[in-house]
Order: sequence, then C-alpha cells, then structure tokens
Amino acid sequence: MTHPQLSSVVSQVQGSLEHAIDRLSGFLRIPAVSCDPAHAADVRRLAEHIRDDLQKAGFDNARVLDVERRDGDAMAPHPCVAAEWLKAGADKPTVHVFG
Repeated sequence: MTHPQLSSVVSQVQGSLEHAIDRLSGFLRIPAVSCDPAHAADVRRLAEHIRDDLQKAGFDNARVLDVERRDGDAMAPHPCVAAEWLKAGADKPTVHVFG
C-alpha cells in the first residue's frame, strides 16, 4: 500500500529537480579549497553563499561566524555558518548539527 500523498510528493520533486540541481551546483562553482590558504576568500564566499541559501529557505538568524585564531595556529580558522528554525513551535525538539 502506498501513501496517499506519494504521487503529489513525486510530482513536486520532479517539478523542482532542475532548480535544486542549479542551486546545489552553485556551491560547487566556488573553489573553496579549505586546505589551501590561497582560497581563504573562496571559503568565506562559500560560507556567505550558504548563509544566503539558508535565509532564502526561511531560516532565522542565518549568519557567518568568525572563529578566533589561537596562538600556534598555522592557518586562520575557517568561518562557520549558523542558522535557526524558530517556526516549529515551543513543543518541538531542538536539534544541533555540527559539521
């Protein structure tokens, strides 16, 4: 037995597939090679691109966070991206995702 909304979900996915591929390809177009200091600006640009994508998706407080350099660090730490989803309701669980 299939779910009654399966055909609707499949239609929606098929209708938005090209847009999703284009959107995700935008991440790959940024040469953010994190182990190469010459690409530090690209890593920041990718972080900003991710932040913007999260804002467009409706996340709240999407932002790029700078991490302080510690003594002895060979390279400056890469920026992190954080965002919140505050629309689920107070009775919903909280999930933290770290990458």
